[in-house]
Amino acid sequence: MNFGLPDKHRHGFIHFNLSWCRSTSLLEWAVLLVSVLALTGIVIKFRLIPQPLIRRVRAVHTHPIVAAAIFRLLFVGHQFLD
Repeated sequence: MNFGLPDKHRHGFIHFNLSWCRSTSLLEWAVLLVSVLALTGIVIKFRLIPQPLIRRVRAVHTHPIVAAAIFRLLFVGHQFLD
């Protein structure tokens, strides 16, 4: 099963699909937040929006509460799986 992805991405893709749990959606929320965080990083790196907005996006992207929320969702979500 290649899924057309490089090895490191394929393993994450397989892990996400095999660990789907009907009892909680916390892991899906964490993946959504990680995706949003990655998208904001791309917007910052390639300057896809005007400078005043980049400052606000950078403030959200680098805020420690966002990282803490992602790790908390991942931790609690994996605890429900075990």
